[in-house]
Amino acid sequence: MSSSLERASHDFYVPADGAFTTSLVEEELEPDIKRTGSFEIARQFQEARISISKSNRTGTATEEDEKFNKLRHIDEHIIPLEDLLARYDSDPSNGLTSAKAAANLARDGPNSISPPAPTPQIIVYLGRLTAGFSSLMWIGAFLCIIAYFLNSEDKSNLYLAIVLVITVVVTATFEHIQDAKASRVMDKFKNMVPQVAIVIRDGKRSDFDASKLVVGDIVELAI
Repeated sequence: MSSSLERASHDFYVPADGAFTTSLVEEELEPDIKRTGSFEIARQFQEARISISKSNRTGTATEEDEKFNKLRHIDEHIIPLEDLLARYDSDPSNGLTSAKAAANLARDGPNSISPPAPTPQIIVYLGRLTAGFSSLMWIGAFLCIIAYFLNSEDKSNLYLAIVLVITVVVTATFEHIQDAKASRVMDKFKNMVPQVAIVIRDGKRSDFDASKLVVGDIVELAI
């Protein structure tokens, strides 16, 4: 029974597409994944390991593989607290100095996720004109126009094509306006509550914008 349990635990992290060609990945990362207890971290490690396994078979290294090589050396979650504080030149009572915090901020940048580049509104609108059921209506309008040219005496096909085109344009315009209004409302909600954190720096408790937090900061959490 014990051997089967050990095998099941070991096989949990083996990719479905085959065994690894590099034993280093399997031997070094397995203990770290078990110690974290985080499903999200385990999932990211699992996907990265599958990617490395594929690159080992093809002999090519991707940008994701390089990122994972950096990720697998992260040990802040397992080293002793004293070593962690010493690494980032921080103190549990006094925190970072202002000079050290400024240097870290200049080196690493603000503590915020860079938003993706916005899609031009004209591209979004054109996508609504051709997405889903609208594409079928465009095809129907095109066929109606062809039928009208084949028999120009019958105006019904032309009228039907015009109705289909107007329906698609009006529907896409209405959806675009509604989504634009909803997006503006959500943007306002994001700015309603300022993201502020209580940080200890230079031995003093102060309120800082969350985007100004740096590596090594001592942050107070309310539970």
